[in-house]
Amino acid sequence: MRPTRPAVLLSFSLLTCAQAQAPLGVLEAVTRLFSGPVQAAWLAPDFQAALSAAQLQTALDGLRAQLGAFRSVETQGGVAVAVFEKGRLGVQAALDDQGRFTGLRFTPLVANADATGAGSPRELLKRIFSGPLDPALFAPAFLEALPEAQLRSFLEGLRAQYGPLQDVQVSATGATLIFENGPLNVTQFTLDAQGRVTGLVVAPVTPDVTFGSPDEARAAFDALPGQVSLLVQEVGVQGGAPVIALNAARPWRSGPPSNWRSWASCRRRSAPGSAPGPTN
Repeated sequence: MRPTRPAVLLSFSLLTCAQAQAPLGVLEAVTRLFSGPVQAAWLAPDFQAALSAAQLQTALDGLRAQLGAFRSVETQGGVAVAVFEKGRLGVQAALDDQGRFTGLRFTPLVANADATGAGSPRELLKRIFSGPLDPALFAPAFLEALPEAQLRSFLEGLRAQYGPLQDVQVSATGATLIFENGPLNVTQFTLDAQGRVTGLVVAPVTPDVTFGSPDEARAAFDALPGQVSLLVQEVGVQGGAPVIALNAARPWRSGPPSNWRSWASCRRRSAPGSAPGPTN
């Protein structure tokens, strides 16, 4: 039986695709959003059609449960960063001319991505995924959620599937583990004050997918296993027919964010001959 991953190994991603806006307005809007509670008036109608204020509030509550109290919003390398008691999130957001959200994405950041030496994220990831397991690299809370035996089994399973680790590439928004049989993404890697791992998220590398037409994209989504919903609309077009609609009236899945693999609605101005690729 595969070990059950705890909440510390999971992440939440909310994605809507839209055009970039002025950084100052975004920083103010994001600060207000995390200071909450979420108001429907802060969300554009198209955004609310995909995700209600109540659903967004549930998602934000889940993030705060993982990351602690919200502190502030700042910029890092041109990216808005929400600072919490226990971690940081990259925030990509877009607003309409009334200051309402039309697009929003949260991305867990890799802690101290630019550091070098034995305690740097790159070296720690190499030690973790090259083996053998050293429990001292992990914070007590992490090992309480994922006991040593289960963590060892998880890492051994990865190495059996992907082969020996060849290299680790790290940036502020994530890291890539280069194995002999293929890469894996590290989308979250956080450390405590003692440099011990408190959060770790790994995920397969998702290839870019393009389609020749909206009908082709709809058919690809329809062929995915499980219950699939898809709604693609042009940004800024009020009341227009959707570009793609597949089970769009089906309610969004609700529950703790740690149980969601992804919760996404992607809206964009589709370029001729292209459409957004599928997201699991």
